[in-house]
Amino acid sequence: MPERWDPTTNPVVKFYIWLANNEDVGDKFKLQLSYNKCKCTVDKIIDTSFDLYYNGIVTTDHNTQYSTYEATFELDKDKLDNDDMLSCRLYRIATDAPQISNEVVIYKVAIEFERDKMGGTF
Repeated sequence: MPERWDPTTNPVVKFYIWLANNEDVGDKFKLQLSYNKCKCTVDKIIDTSFDLYYNGIVTTDHNTQYSTYEATFELDKDKLDNDDMLSCRLYRIATDAPQISNEVVIYKVAIEFERDKMGGTF
């Protein structure tokens, strides 16, 4: 996390995704974000992670190929330090039927956080 992050607020990670193909309205998909902090000087990947979930449902007028969705995950500020690297992995996992038939495509990722240095909300 950047040193300019205000460590009293929860950062938010947003994955902007689109459907890889047409889907039926009401089909579902589920994403799992696993995250943790790590030090740049450590050679080993951290064994434990914290998991967050996003449940998506294909909606009317958003069921064609390239229809976009925003998967938002609020990270726990108490599990992060502003001088550590943020390590994340996003999975598509099983959900209740009916599931989407195709994949989702990530086309953009953003991390939003409050700053405690120059400037306001980023």
